[in-house]
Order: sequence, then structure tokens, then C-alpha cells
Amino acid sequence: MKSLKDVLGDNEFSNRISRAKVKDSADIFDFLEMINNWEKVVGPKLVEHTIPLKLKNRNLTVLTSHPVFAQQLSFMETAIIEKIAKCFPSIPGQIKKIFFQADNRHFQQKKELHSVKKVKKEEFEQKWHKESPQYKRLMAQANELFSDITDETMKESLKSIFIQSSKPEK
Repeated sequence: MKSLKDVLGDNEFSNRISRAKVKDSADIFDFLEMINNWEKVVGPKLVEHTIPLKLKNRNLTVLTSHPVFAQQLSFMETAIIEKIAKCFPSIPGQIKKIFFQADNRHFQQKKELHSVKKVKKEEFEQKWHKESPQYKRLMAQANELFSDITDETMKESLKSIFIQSSKPEK
């Protein structure tokens, strides 16, 4: 019995595996983008009571703070799927069903974790103002360090990591 690698050959097998990994990672980043911009989908009031929890097998699970929210949102499932498709053009077709799950204790833990991440992001934004001399100096260093990288997306990611990992001057 031949393996798939033997049938396709080394190059074709590697190419197919690479494409599959890229597609999976793109799906993950799309979901993370949706989590970070959830307010665009449900609005400022419902964002306080809902958190997208997971996306598996084209089913989105949304955690709610109370069973009443879960029940009411289930009536709005189609509209929410359409809104997700409108707000995130790279996600359409990936969500076929939404399950709303109520668990106040778990919701509060997730909400606290989310607000800690938000505070850290705000601390970072306060740490380096884009017009500050420190930020400009770090950006110049990053541009020099990563000048030979041709992939612009990768270059921007590396520059961002470089600047985020730099300690402020005292």
C-alpha cells in the first residue's frame, strides 16, 4: 500500500500540507478578529453580555451572562450570522449555526480575562505614542533590522513585536 506522499510526490505533498496549514491559520485569525470586534456585530449593549467562545464545524458558540440573553439571541440567530458576514467579509460561509450558552460564572471569568487583555493593550498604547521620539527611534531600528524581509505582512508583524517587546526608557 502506498502512502499519500508516495502517490503525490514530495513536492506536491508538501505544497498541499502547507496550503492546509495556511488556510487553518487564516481561519483562526478571522475568528480572533471577530472576537476583538464583536461589538460591531451585536452592538454596545449586548457586547457586555455576550462573548464568542468557539467556532467548530461551522458552529459558533456564544457565551451569555444570563439564560434570557441566550433565549432572545437565539431568535436573532439568522440576523447575527448575516451581520457577521457583513462585518467580516473573510468569514462568510464559515458559520452556519449559532449556539447560545448561558453560564454566568464562566462568563464573568472570560469577561475579566478579556478586560485584562484590553488593559494591557491600552498600557502598550500609552507606552509608545506614534509621534514620540522613542517610538520613532524604535521604528527606525526595526526598519533597519528587518529591511531584507520581502514579505510585507511578516515584516510589519516583526516590527510590531520588536516595538512591543522594547522596554521604555527611564
